[in-house]
Amino acid sequence: MEFDAVVVGGGLVGAALARALRGAQLALIAQERPAAPGAGFDSRVYAISPGNARFLAGLQAWQRMPEGRMTPVHAMRVHGDDGKSVLEFDAYRAGVSELAWIVEDGWLQDALWQELAVQDGLQLFAPAACERLEVDGEAARLALRDGRTLAARLVIGADGAHSSVREQAGIEAQERAYGQVAVVANFACQRRHDNVALQWFQGGPVLALLPLPGDHVSMVWSTTEAHAARLLALAPPALALEVAQASQHALGELAVVTPARGFALRRLIAARMVAPRLALVGDAAHVVHPLAG
Repeated sequence: MEFDAVVVGGGLVGAALARALRGAQLALIAQERPAAPGAGFDSRVYAISPGNARFLAGLQAWQRMPEGRMTPVHAMRVHGDDGKSVLEFDAYRAGVSELAWIVEDGWLQDALWQELAVQDGLQLFAPAACERLEVDGEAARLALRDGRTLAARLVIGADGAHSSVREQAGIEAQERAYGQVAVVANFACQRRHDNVALQWFQGGPVLALLPLPGDHVSMVWSTTEAHAARLLALAPPALALEVAQASQHALGELAVVTPARGFALRRLIAARMVAPRLALVGDAAHVVHPLAG
């Protein structure tokens, strides 16, 4: 089977790229198809800038997002390390309708995959896995674990930080740990968030509360490994109390609605992002601290 390009990786980056390349003869290889979103909140959320929202709208994916699962950020309040300094931003003074949108990973992936399912010229291989990558002057060839072989003018590795495409292409990557873990959880809050994103710098750790639909917020607490381990071991009521205290009770009492999870934070940069008939994108190319963008 021959294609203009093969995208390896069906996460947010790979799915969006495959959608952006519509018009070409494409293949998308993914380990699995994303599960349908549930009624509860996803533990992973994204802050989507207005520019990225326009990009997703151009892919016809933004229009598929349920309005009830898209939360506009109208303002942001950032508390400094000294406990006194505060920076405030708002959409009105910036001359925009919103600073960003908070959306859940599952719903955004579902919207993209709905478009991929009806995209002309796209062949989906999911579930599937790449066994071997070979490149010569004529094409790049991918051997799948099930015995099928795909040939393409270009292979795009969008398969995450542990990229098999990067490894099979012989591209080295420099990696180091930040010594922090991002602890995420979702809470119901006693007071309305009023579509304001809140952030507290704590002399290294950073706590953020991002608005979700209704009186709910998504927490991202980037903190030391030891503190993260303690947070993750807390019972839900104790975790809610600790987050409420750390956030100066800005939203009143909190109650956990999505169990806490931890994600180790690290920096990774591939030695190169392109090679003959090969390109790396997303975390396969570079991974940075979430506060770095």
